[in-house]
Amino acid sequence: TGGGLSAEPPLTLSKGTVYTIAVGGGGERITIYDSFGNNGTNSQISGSGITTITSEGGGGGGKNNTLTSGNNGGSGGGGGYGLASVSGSTSAGGNGSQGKNGGSGTNNQSSYSGGGGGGANNVGANASFSVAGNGGNGISSSINGTSTPRAGGGGGNTWSSGNTPGSGGAG
Repeated sequence: TGGGLSAEPPLTLSKGTVYTIAVGGGGERITIYDSFGNNGTNSQISGSGITTITSEGGGGGGKNNTLTSGNNGGSGGGGGYGLASVSGSTSAGGNGSQGKNGGSGTNNQSSYSGGGGGGANNVGANASFSVAGNGGNGISSSINGTSTPRAGGGGGNTWSSGNTPGSGGAG
């Protein structure tokens, strides 16, 4: 579990018992104008004799045409970017239930940038007028014998061609 929350309880697995493990994926990027980003899918382990554990998928980013908040999720999606009557307006990142929150998006009426998505270990970065927020880093795990960051947040997008998009967080 990320975001500084306590770890899930240990599981005692039994030989010969079938367990179902679903590894969730990140939300796919969107190409449709004026749409929210896609949420990630949940990860889960379940089976006879154990309590099912679910890790919620990350929240998708706010709309790419309006200053809408990012979606809530396991980690929060970055705030959207877009038109607003007041230059310098911002949109909040989504809240993370198990990871960190997303960063805020912004506008200055000619340059728009979205916030970065939250990761399991770090919040998503807030956007500036011409630079989108980077995604928060994930948490490293050595479950496969090598320390590998997992559950990083996605980088924010921009509208103006001269702007700098955000990069994804480690993991």
